[in-house]
This record gives sequence, structure tokens and C-alpha cells, in this order.
Amino acid sequence: LTISITVLILNRRKSAAFFFLGLGFLLLSSVTLRKCENLKQRNIIVYDINRSSVLQFTNGNSAVILADSAFLEDEKKFEYSVVPNLWKSGIKSLIKQDVSYRNTETNILKINNFIQFYDKRLLIVNDEIQPLAVKEKIKVDYLILSHSPKVAISDIAANISFKEVIFDASNSPRKVKQWRNECLSSGIPFYDVREKGAFMASVMY
Repeated sequence: LTISITVLILNRRKSAAFFFLGLGFLLLSSVTLRKCENLKQRNIIVYDINRSSVLQFTNGNSAVILADSAFLEDEKKFEYSVVPNLWKSGIKSLIKQDVSYRNTETNILKINNFIQFYDKRLLIVNDEIQPLAVKEKIKVDYLILSHSPKVAISDIAANISFKEVIFDASNSPRKVKQWRNECLSSGIPFYDVREKGAFMASVMY
């Protein structure tokens, strides 16, 4: 009887040991897979942060944040609204820049209000940075309206060809309502971050 009990205990210990070894292997595999996925991620994010214009350009485990100077100076607001997503995405290297800054970081080209990130092109329109006068229509993927500029989408469309309009969280509700109505009447696709949450688009390279 004593021998039987001893054998039973040993078998249970072996089973427990195999269980924990298997669990450890699964956890390690999960972490490794997540790291591999993070290295492959490349996307553009327009955050839903009240009264702020905040964009993120993710390239693997590094990212560039373009935002209003007032937002970048508010460390508590940045920690609360952006850092959790950076941790979740496994971001190790971060560059923060004022949205008005001319950026030529790797894989990002920003000249005035035009941004090129891999295969995606963006145009930011606000009161300080208006669309450039051009002789031929310029093609972009996304038109981002920021800080309630006094413009009609039809006026922008006269010089700029775009696939979708994005209203960031810095715009007034009244102005967004005006643009929404214009988009609906003209059949223009739009995305309102206040209504739908942060906008995210993957990019190809």
C-alpha cells in the first residue's frame, strides 16, 4: 500500500511538472509570436483625444507621434491617452514632434501639410496650414481636417483628389456637422473619430 501511494504521488508530480512545462512553452510561444507581429506592424493612427490633433505613424516597434505642441507639453494627458497603446503595440522607440514640424524621418516624408508614409499619402488642413495652390490635381489617400478650418470640402476637392475625409478630435461639433452633411450630399466617404473612436489604416511597403 505504501509503495502504491508513493508511485501515485510521483506520477502526480510528473504530471504537474509536464503541465507547467507545457504552460511555460505556450506562454513563451505567445510572447515570441506577439513580438514578431509587432515587428511587422505598419500603420497610421488618428487618435480620439478631445480638442487635440494627434497622429501616430507606426513602423515595427518604433513610432513617430505628430501632435499639437500643447498636447505634447501635457505629459499627464500624453501618458493617459497615448502610452497605453504604445505599450500594447510593443513600441520601443518613440519620436514626438510638433505637427507643424518638417519631418524627414525614415519612411516618413512631411513637407508643410503633406505627409507620405510608405504607400499612403495624407493632407492635413487647418487654419494655419491651408492647401497649396496647384496647377494639377494632387492625389492623396486621406484628407485630415483639423482645428475647424473655415473651408468647404468642395473647395479642397477642386485641387485635391482624396479617398476619404477624416475629422480629428480638435474640430468643433458644429463644423463637423457641416462637413458631414456636405459629405453625405456628395457621396464622399468620411470618418469622425469623435463618433467612431481612433482611426487606423495599415500601410504597405
